[in-house]
Amino acid sequence: MMGRGNLEAARVLVEELQLPLTPEEVVKISAEKLLELFPSVPLLPGVEKLVRHLHKHNIPFAVATGSGTQGYDTKITKPQKTLSTCVAFGEIR
Repeated sequence: MMGRGNLEAARVLVEELQLPLTPEEVVKISAEKLLELFPSVPLLPGVEKLVRHLHKHNIPFAVATGSGTQGYDTKITKPQKTLSTCVAFGEIR
């Protein structure tokens, strides 16, 4: 649920689906599952080719994400060699 924090989204989910879990349990289970799944998710078609092209031609680019540092580090494993600066959601002030 875009635009909501993890706990608020979990509260809505628990309430709407009448889950036998607390919002905190949903957040914990979700985080564990996402950390397990993210490293094996393939890049979208064309992403690797685009990143290599931009890097080869010294064209600056950025990855924008609303993820925190841990989520970002888990997701961005393949193109990381070409990224010189990484700023995650929790680091922006």
